[in-house]
Amino acid sequence: MADIESDIPTDPGAPTAYQVRVMQEAGALLGRKETEKNWGDIVELVASPFISARRLATFAPGAENAGKLLWCALFVSYCWWRAWAGFKRFADSECTDLWAKMLAQGWTWEKEDVVGEVETREGNSSDRVRDRSYHMSEAQVFGFARVLPDGGTVEPGPPRMGDIIFFIELDEHGRPLWKDGKPKLRHVGLVRRYVPPAVAP
Repeated sequence: MADIESDIPTDPGAPTAYQVRVMQEAGALLGRKETEKNWGDIVELVASPFISARRLATFAPGAENAGKLLWCALFVSYCWWRAWAGFKRFADSECTDLWAKMLAQGWTWEKEDVVGEVETREGNSSDRVRDRSYHMSEAQVFGFARVLPDGGTVEPGPPRMGDIIFFIELDEHGRPLWKDGKPKLRHVGLVRRYVPPAVAP
């Protein structure tokens, strides 16, 4: 697996070669599904680069941690690792920990004033890799991360293809949950496309 040579888009909103490769990797996995709860070939594929074989075996059916390996963050980590080997140091199975690593690099932003819709590709969406869409007004949409292999920080704004989207856990009243000053993130995916709000004629 070779890194993609960095590019500088003429359009600052255009995806980089890395982001294009990420979505190609995600597309190759579209429709792959579990064979048991949180287990199967797709789970082993996205987890094995980051979790030792011995540890991974504890999540197999009948093992002590069977059914407990939530793999949405591993799916995102795998696709980014396939595009850029350097992502391995950021890979994580926990959504909140993945956010923290991205935050430390200056790569994250909360949705705040972003409006419109976003189309995604997600692993561990029910039991498979599938496409979904969300409106930015949905409380569960928390924020985004843009991986910058060549360094730098991100300015808040609309997401673009290949960005990581983070979802926050909600309480019984539909309010976002925080703990110890940190968001309780429950799910992540990859952005396929940002759809801005329609402009009135």
